[in-house]
Amino acid sequence: MTVIITGNPRGGTTCVARVVNALGIPVFRDQEYTMDWGKMHKALVAGQWDVVSHLLSPHKSQTWGFKLAGVFGHLVGHLDAFEEPKIIYVVRDPIANADSIRRH
Repeated sequence: MTVIITGNPRGGTTCVARVVNALGIPVFRDQEYTMDWGKMHKALVAGQWDVVSHLLSPHKSQTWGFKLAGVFGHLVGHLDAFEEPKIIYVVRDPIANADSIRRH
């Protein structure tokens, strides 16, 4: 099973990833170097599903997750690339989200 945590940047995805990780599902966040997240993000955005499949191959038959904010639109229609995908889409108050982006 693959848990995909996504949402708007600065929208709370890191907090949710930490909770899921604490519940026993290992979640790799974009700042961790378990996988080349830059390549993963670029491949998702470009629709390079062969690259995505290659990056996911070490995790086959495992329950794990990853967090990449801002990629949900690129996943639609391609969830079959992931093993038993479960999506957590994090939504935050838009005013608070915009303020957080402005401050960072």
